[in-house]
Order: sequence, then structure tokens, then C-alpha cells
Amino acid sequence: MRSFFGISLATVVLAASAVSQTLFVDDTVASGLSLTHTPVVGHPTWAMLPGAAVGDFNRDGWPDLYAISGGTTPDKLFINQGGGIFVDEAAQWGLTDHLYAAGACVGDFNRDGWLDIYVVSAGDTVNGAIPNGSRLYQNNGNGTFTDVAQAAGVAFAAGCGCSKTACWADYDHDGWLDLFVTANDLSSNPNRLYHNNQDGTFTDVTVQARLNLVGTVWGLTCSFTDFDGDRWPELFVAGDYGSSQYYVNDRDGGFTPSTHTLQDIDQPSAMGIATGDFDEDGDIDFHLSDIHWPMTNLKGSRLLINDGDHHFSEQGGAAGVNATGWAWGNAATDIDNDGLLDIIVTNGWTQMQWQNYPTKVFYNTGNMLYVELSAWCGLVHYGNGRGMIKWDPDQDGDEDILIVGNGEPLSYFRNDLGNGNAWLRVSFDTSTNGSLAPDGFGTSVRATVNGRTLLRQVDSSISHLSQHELVAHFGFGPGVTQVDELRIEWADGFDTVLKNVAVNQALTVVAPEPLDCSALVRGQLATLTLSGAQSGERVWFLSSLVGLGLSPPVAQLGGLRIDLLPPVNIAGNSIANADGVASLSANIPATVPTIPVYLQSVIRRGSTAELSIKSNHLTRIIQ
Repeated sequence: MRSFFGISLATVVLAASAVSQTLFVDDTVASGLSLTHTPVVGHPTWAMLPGAAVGDFNRDGWPDLYAISGGTTPDKLFINQGGGIFVDEAAQWGLTDHLYAAGACVGDFNRDGWLDIYVVSAGDTVNGAIPNGSRLYQNNGNGTFTDVAQAAGVAFAAGCGCSKTACWADYDHDGWLDLFVTANDLSSNPNRLYHNNQDGTFTDVTVQARLNLVGTVWGLTCSFTDFDGDRWPELFVAGDYGSSQYYVNDRDGGFTPSTHTLQDIDQPSAMGIATGDFDEDGDIDFHLSDIHWPMTNLKGSRLLINDGDHHFSEQGGAAGVNATGWAWGNAATDIDNDGLLDIIVTNGWTQMQWQNYPTKVFYNTGNMLYVELSAWCGLVHYGNGRGMIKWDPDQDGDEDILIVGNGEPLSYFRNDLGNGNAWLRVSFDTSTNGSLAPDGFGTSVRATVNGRTLLRQVDSSISHLSQHELVAHFGFGPGVTQVDELRIEWADGFDTVLKNVAVNQALTVVAPEPLDCSALVRGQLATLTLSGAQSGERVWFLSSLVGLGLSPPVAQLGGLRIDLLPPVNIAGNSIANADGVASLSANIPATVPTIPVYLQSVIRRGSTAELSIKSNHLTRIIQ
């Protein structure tokens, strides 16, 4: 059989046939997404830009879009009117500055239920290029934004205009979103980690978190992603000139560099990150966009496959996804809902051979082999692409693609999938659980259908200068009517398991508080119940009569600090049943006074208890 770049011609033909019912249609004009990136005179480092970010800013259930204009006009705030039709409402929402913006990210930093926008900017047309020009647009919940970056302490941008993008994550598991900002510069610590102080302000903790970034990283893109399955996100910083860095989360507020465990990570020049379980082995891998120029020894984009213990092997060449051109934004997306993650990469640069270079669609044929099929599926874009977004603004169950180009109009490709493959989109409401970050940041989801388990993770969702929709999207192929088991693995260590979930729906899962307790009535039986444990785990139930507060580290729990003030009493323990539920019942003595009791449960995990977890805490008054 004749080979086509290592893949048989028969495979190419079959792949083209399979994707023939996946048709991308350029719907930019009809959707109302009218914006041409036009860098204003004096805009620094404009050639690498721009980006965009997706979020449901008015919480009407339809994803909206913040898109960077270049400064000639204010950035656009496209509000989805329903069905993927947009109207620019930036002026009504108070977004009127002409920014020297680069990238943007979306997250509810103050836990008020409304998505805020962080914009990395080198200044504006009024003040010029300044070192404190970034914006933190706080969503007021009434159709307006207020810039609070200065007051929050996150206005910094590298004075050279080199700050590029940012990403949100709850890296320390306190339930509040923290912020990392990249800069394509080595001086004066321009790559920064900001810790959320839970009062509307942030503190630069780059040094305290043991991130050796000064003079090290020409940062372009960042992502917080849980790569080792311990539910604590690692930090990957994609860097120019072979300077990318990978940091393991130490679960104590700090990180340890482990860049040496990633094969070929020192190759220039990393632009975008696309995370996903490409080989379906139950952990997260990532695609790293780069320049493919063999005559200059630039090997192209990489596909870093997670081999466990923070070791990654480079398989981009073998898989057929390295020849991407001068690559920028990328996305891991299942374009035909067959369950296999495909890869889309946009390209372009000012040099002759990269001008009007096509966006590439690498279709996953299975067994870690990809075929480039952009023309077959109708996603035809020749231009100067930079940012890329995967989203479903028309909510028809397949993921569409937005390309944000340099010096060119937005390009919105609507996916008109016609093969009938089953799908499921899962989003998260964590407002009822204070230990979890808003909107499910850090949540992993495993969907099992007919013995096949697919993993998706809501991580920072960042590509080059852009942020994808905060949704876990699954495709299942033909003939599927339900998901046998949908396991939501919350960042706090507890799980929610749903059985026999109907497909072809957008599902919002509300995060429960794991620990509950019946009323404490003198002379009666009271029951503590812990849900979301793993079957067979021993759950310990604790109480205190003193109050709530962060305890000293508990050695028996690997240094975990519980929320009960000493002395702490062990009320008892119980083994979680097959459904992950453990309970403990006890009689409340008739003679005890009517006093408050403070309750919490813990589970010892890990060979040295290093993965131990704690539940929410409760306050109950003895009646």
C-alpha cells in the first residue's frame, strides 16, 4: 500500500470519507462578528497579536466574545443574542478605551457569580505605552464592567510592551482564582504569578512560589493543567527561543521545575498550547504549536504524550502533526464527534513563505495517526492567524472555530456536522461549594460509554493569547443514546457520579458540599454523611467545640491543615460504600448544653498521606 507521509493512502481516503459530513461554513458576516484587527500607530509588538476570550458575561446561557481590536477602535464585546448571532455592546458595557492589548482571559475572580475579563495591555492611545496598562474588567452584574486593575494590583505589563497573555487557575485550592501573566522578555521579572487575597486584591508571589522565571522565560502562552492526576494544576509556560518551562505543583503553594522531563521542549519557538487526552490513556497530553522550517532545523509543532510521573515523549512527527507552518493558536477539538481529539492550528507571518499560509486541520484517524484535511472539511483560511477559539455559540452540539488574525478580519467557521454522532457538553456550577473555584476550573470529567472512557478537563483553556469556552465537550460516535457513567472529579478531591446520562444535551452539574449533618437534638440520633469519596476509602469525622480556623499542619494527613481549631475530637470513622458514601451516627446526650459544634471530615490519601483531602466544614447548634 502506497504511503502518504507515513500514513497509508487508504487511511487518508477513509479519513476524508469519515469527515465528509463535517462541514465548516464561514459564518463571520451572518453572525455579526465584524472586526478587523487594525494595530494603532505606536502599538508595541503588534505583529504577534491579537487574541480573544469566550465567556457568558450576562449569564443568559449563550457564550459571548471579547475580541481585541488593535487600538484603532475599542475592543469588541460581542454579546450572543441567541443562536450564534452577535451584537457589539462594548460601549454599553463601558469598554471604551483604545488599548494596546495583546491577550485576554475570563474568570470570576471575586466569586460574585459574574465572569470578569483580564486584558494584557501595554497601555492605551491616551497614555501611550506604559508599564501599568493591563485591565481587570470587573463584571458588575448589571450589563457593565469597571476596570479595577490598579486597585487589585494586577495592572503591571512589561514596559517594553512584551506582556502577552494570562490565565486563571486556583493553584493552591483555596477556592479563589489566581492569575499568571506572561511576557516575552527576560528583564525585571515580567512573568508573574498573582495570588488572590480574597478581598479584591492580588499579591505577586512569583518568588515565594519558587518559580525561577527571572532571566529564564520569553513567555508567550501559559496553562494551568493537572497533568499527574492529583487534582493540583501544574504550570506550563510556552516560551520563545526554546525557553519553555514546566513546573510541578508541590501542593504547598509552590512549584518545582521539571522541564528536563519533557522531550524536545527546548526547541524554539513555542506559541500555543492545546491540552487533551490524545491517546486515551486517562491522563492529559498537550500539543505545542511551533515553526516548521526544516531547512533551518525548526522541527515544527510537537505532540507531548504524557508517560506518567511528569515525563512526556514527543510524538508530533510520528503522529503527523508537526508540519504546521509558522504556527500560533491551536485547539484540541473533536470536529466530527467521534470521540477522538483532532487538532487545528492557525498559521502566518510577515515573511514571504508564511504569508497567506493555510490553517491546518489534523484529523485523528485513531492509533495516534493524523491526516491533514482542512480542504475536505471546509475550514479554509489563508491569512495571518494568531489566536484561536473552540466554542459552540449556536449550541447545536458541535464545536465551531474562531480564528483571530493579525491585520485581518475575524474568521468564524460554524461546524454544520451532519453525521448524527452523539455528543454531550458539561459545564459546572460551583457556587454552592466554597472550596471550589468558580465555573469548575480544575475539574476533570470521565465519560464511559460501552467500556470506552474519555477524559476531558476544564483547565485554563488557553491557546495563543486566547481562551476557549469553559466547557467539557464529548463526542461518542454513532448509535449512542446514553453515557453509562459520568464521573466528575472535583478539584477538592471529591467526586460526583452520574449514571445513564442522556446524550445530545448541554448539562450543568452543580457541585455539592460533600459533608452534611442532620440536626443535633439532645436525646436523639444524629448522622454525619460524606458523599463523593472513593469506594472503600476510610472517612474520618472530626469535631471541635472551639471554632473554625486554619489548624497547624497535621502530620498524619501529610501536612494538611484542617478548618477546625484545636482541640479536635475524632467522632469516629466509616468506610465509603460502592456509591462513595460514608456515614456515622451517634446519640446526642440529653444533658449537653445548647452550644455550637464545628464539624469536618478528612480522608487520608497517598502512600505518605500527601494527597489527603478535607471536606467542607459545618457549624451546628445543639438543640
